[in-house]
Amino acid sequence: MNSMNLSTAFINRTYQYLCYLIIFGTTLFFSTSTRSVFEVNKLAIFKIGIAVAGILFFYDQLIGKKDWFYGFNKNRWFNISIVVVWLSNFCSTIFSKNINVSIWGSYDRWEGIITTTLYLFTTYLIANKKGYDNCKKIIWALIIASSLSCLYGIVQSLGIDIVQWSLDPSRRVFGSINNPVHYCAILGMSLPLIVGQLFYTIKKNNNPQPKLSHFGIITFYYLFVALVTQLIQVKNESLMWILFYIILLGIPFIFYGFQAIKKPSIQNQLNILFNAILLITYATYLSYSRATWVGLTAALGLMFTITLIIEKEKDIKAFLVSIIGCFLLTTFSYLFLLFKLTTISLTVQIIAIISIILSYIVIIYPQKETRNLNLLIGCTIILSQFFNDSILATILLSISYFGLIKFKNRGNFLPIKLLTFIFLLMNIQLVGSSIINFTNFLIMTIGLFILEESSSIKSPFSNNQIFQWKILTIGVIVFVIISPTLFLNIQSQLTKNNAASNQLIKQAAQKINSYNNIAIKGSARTSMWKSAFPWIKDQPIFGSGLDTIKFYYPKYRRPEYGKLEGGHNFTPDRLHNEYLNTLASKGIIGFVTYYILFIGGTTLALLSFTNKTSGANQYLIIGLIGSSFVYLGQIMFNFGVVATLVYFYIFIGLAMSIKNNHEHH
Repeated sequence: MNSMNLSTAFINRTYQYLCYLIIFGTTLFFSTSTRSVFEVNKLAIFKIGIAVAGILFFYDQLIGKKDWFYGFNKNRWFNISIVVVWLSNFCSTIFSKNINVSIWGSYDRWEGIITTTLYLFTTYLIANKKGYDNCKKIIWALIIASSLSCLYGIVQSLGIDIVQWSLDPSRRVFGSINNPVHYCAILGMSLPLIVGQLFYTIKKNNNPQPKLSHFGIITFYYLFVALVTQLIQVKNESLMWILFYIILLGIPFIFYGFQAIKKPSIQNQLNILFNAILLITYATYLSYSRATWVGLTAALGLMFTITLIIEKEKDIKAFLVSIIGCFLLTTFSYLFLLFKLTTISLTVQIIAIISIILSYIVIIYPQKETRNLNLLIGCTIILSQFFNDSILATILLSISYFGLIKFKNRGNFLPIKLLTFIFLLMNIQLVGSSIINFTNFLIMTIGLFILEESSSIKSPFSNNQIFQWKILTIGVIVFVIISPTLFLNIQSQLTKNNAASNQLIKQAAQKINSYNNIAIKGSARTSMWKSAFPWIKDQPIFGSGLDTIKFYYPKYRRPEYGKLEGGHNFTPDRLHNEYLNTLASKGIIGFVTYYILFIGGTTLALLSFTNKTSGANQYLIIGLIGSSFVYLGQIMFNFGVVATLVYFYIFIGLAMSIKNNHEHH
């Protein structure tokens, strides 16, 4: 018995170290000997790590006593869905237009059947690993890795880097990924997980009251560091300067991390998590990618609404209907309002209004009281979003929320609360665009306090810790978006040495205000997307084969693409929309098995589990779902690379592992 315990402990440690190797390696390691987003070296680390972990798994399942991993039947439908996805990929490989490419993958993405198999196996392996502790340690490893990565990105924004990059990282940072789009994605994907860990810590420890002074000290420390870095210009770049600034930025992590080891406390955990949210949000802003910020804000909005629905709706049907309504409302609101598709024509405006209101009606449907009042006030708030840049929106929002004070204790206004969170997160990027946008955002925030059951006119600040952290997270994002511009305006009065920082902030601001350009006026991306439709029509079942986009694109390239893009030898290796990539290369079978059966079925199973169970683990699962949603949102305009794909498959595996271990115990 003792030898078996020692053996299990040794295997657990080995498994954890292999997961750490994969996480820290794909997040932080790079070599300038390789190009693009360092796919080759990151993929090598991933393949070595998962191959060794696979040896442990097969030994346990085929030779051992299945003490370390669950058997196939423990979570049968999830495991079957992975096998079905693999079979559809195998068929796409067999019927590929270039079987060699579909087996090995194209240079330098290498996403053929071999790499795809390893990604799916990663999820299977993590999902079926026994033990809660493994999940919790891996989650902290993800948080630490993304925090370390963001430190390097912030240092790059100061113009300090010994690597001679082809592009200037101080204009738009890209950290250890070498592409701001994918760097922004991997940081954005980590934020919902950190928030989920925060919620878990709060619930696990019976809603402890945090010392807000600690968060204030951390914030003022970074404001001081920001001032120092703007006033002191480094002329001689060296590794020592990079390490100096990384340590300077990491001092709160080091201090509270040491305290957490020496004298563990809930406050130290909260300090570390708050610090991570603050810095990672800032680095995500410095590497601004529209796709990631769409995915991030939508994921946080859905995450905040799901946690509300869990607390209020115990009936599984009402629970799922409410979540579907929130998902539809988020989708249509971002599509029509954020991307300003309503400016195309009156017909589109009518379609937008009908779509958004019908989505809201789905949210209201499970409610058994105050339906009419929820509908009236909700529709008024929806109408305000069509005039968000005008004073009319301010008037409509003021009437809606301040009018609720009179009715607050007369019914259930959960639908309006869900609507508010979704619209608040959707508009958060625009908070610094104008006074009207800021005012409207502030009114909606006040509306959340009005709607919160534990707050009142006499005691406006809620004692609900989860609600407080939602507001604090929103506040951090607003602070990060607004403070750089204000800070640089003040700093420009003191010194002229702020050209790089000004360019970086202006570039992010321009991208925030350019959603309608990418959606309406067209770009190289939209040209790629148009190429996908005849492609899909010609190979509808299994597609042209895994990773054959670069090989097959010349046949479907549109004439205007060269003028709009002009790079990649006029031949991109991805269509900059992973959903279209999947349809074109893997066909309808590949799309349905992956996105509907595997991802859709897994999400449904996880949400149903959070509804049936209670406790802190719900929030870890919701955080992991939220992080997965960031990836699924940003690939509407981009595609996965090794770093983001590894994170995505780990997130799914961890969520299922928590579910499996909870059910087992």
